[in-house]
Amino acid sequence: MARLRKCKLVWAASDSQEIVGYKVYWAYGSTVDYRCDAIAVGKVAEIVIPDCIDLASGPVMFGITAVDRKGNESDMTTLTEPFHRQAPPPPQRLCLEHADAFMIREALDEETIEPEIIQRLIAQLEDDEPPEADPTFPDGEEEDTIPARFDIGSIF
Repeated sequence: MARLRKCKLVWAASDSQEIVGYKVYWAYGSTVDYRCDAIAVGKVAEIVIPDCIDLASGPVMFGITAVDRKGNESDMTTLTEPFHRQAPPPPQRLCLEHADAFMIREALDEETIEPEIIQRLIAQLEDDEPPEADPTFPDGEEEDTIPARFDIGSIF
């Protein structure tokens, strides 16, 4: 099963002081009514769609009602059309291949960087002298720095 990004339902809250919360209804297909699955969500104006609603299985129609202190529900407000989220198609032809030598490939033009070049670049970085003190800070004082780590996996 595909993994879809979370999304939320947002609505304009009622102005009435009698409202104690809202009830969100949903149904797979193009219509929703008071007989469909529902969840009381309290006095909020948005919710993240719960995982129990499978957005990948087809179109889902949502509706919402306001609930007063006596348990009465307002008319239902619905989306103008069913919500349907599709995952992108998966990659194809996954396989393992034997690698003759260590190479780093650049994704755009498939050029390779040979290990000797990598070693030379590393050596150049190690040989660099430390930077001189910044003249904008008097008496050799330097600005506080905070080391940072970057994890490429965190951007996805």
